[in-house]
Amino acid sequence: MGSKRGIAMMASGISASKKGYGVRSVGVKRAPGAPTMHLITKANCEVSEEKFGIPPLTVSCAMETPIEHAEYELTELPAFTPPKSTVHCMPWEGDEETFKKFRASLPSLTPEALYETMAPVGDCGAPQRSAEWYTARSFRVTGSQFASAAHENPNMSAAKLLESKVYPSRNPFDGNSYTAWGSLHEVHAEDAFVKFLSKHLGSEVRLVGEKVVPTTNDRLFSFLSKDFTFADGSRLEHPALLSTDSTRWLGFSPDALLWNKDRTEVELIEYKCPAYQRSGPGHPYAAKNSICVPRQYMPQIQGSMHLLRERFPGVRCVRSWFVVWQAHQFFVTHVPYVPQYAERVVAAGTSFFHDRFLPACIDAIKERDEK
Repeated sequence: MGSKRGIAMMASGISASKKGYGVRSVGVKRAPGAPTMHLITKANCEVSEEKFGIPPLTVSCAMETPIEHAEYELTELPAFTPPKSTVHCMPWEGDEETFKKFRASLPSLTPEALYETMAPVGDCGAPQRSAEWYTARSFRVTGSQFASAAHENPNMSAAKLLESKVYPSRNPFDGNSYTAWGSLHEVHAEDAFVKFLSKHLGSEVRLVGEKVVPTTNDRLFSFLSKDFTFADGSRLEHPALLSTDSTRWLGFSPDALLWNKDRTEVELIEYKCPAYQRSGPGHPYAAKNSICVPRQYMPQIQGSMHLLRERFPGVRCVRSWFVVWQAHQFFVTHVPYVPQYAERVVAAGTSFFHDRFLPACIDAIKERDEK
């Protein structure tokens, strides 16, 4: 089977297990049904109490950003120049020597053997958007891909995601002016959120490490050196890529994590800086739904919370904060953990990886062998 046809079959839902291989050998459990926004209700939330004055599934009123953010109001989008970066590719896309070395490392040409050979183990501590970070993500379904894997992303289908993961060098995306705006201002979204947290956790904020503000086209920027400790002992931290031993094929890179003083509770933070409504009135996502969280972001939020609970067993993780920044104002939505939705996200990511991605990779290797 040619690789393109194989990709099309896997993306259309033809299970690899029908061909005699797939997920059975690794014992993965799958839940029926796909995650949908109909599951995101207060009745399904794991917590019902408000925090920081915001009830569950509620968006805050508009809050003022720090005065220094005013310089970004009514500005044009930054001119975008693709960054100089190493092309990320799979071994079957590499040169002849690279491919031969890779083929020699495979004990057999099966999804199981490929998984055991290439599946990464543990977290990746490299900065987000670094070459090491991209490599660690390449053989995983990661947080930003959860929605596509679950057919909940109107901007990228599961078929397109599959093609981009099997042949990343054929489908490079280095960004554009809109993504550059979002990357540039994540640091400002965090500035605003820290201001918000200071009102509830204590005004004394200590910056650990040097605060780095990215340039327009600096896609290797990360928050790794920018952790905060609040007066009550809470910490805002920035890990790179997290994974679990039981689901090595999944991973997620939180924008930030908010830990309480004794590290018995952790909350997920997600920042968004939409360029298309950067200076408009009202919430940029007000037309999406009542909680102002677009459908394509919910799988990342819920799936990441589910994995956080597995990654830190015994630690309470029941909510996340969806922070949306504009230069003149910002909003915070309280998004609780919804078990029924999160479990379906993880099941969809697992199915995508084992039933579609692994078999499509095998087809790509066979095609390269034929050449």
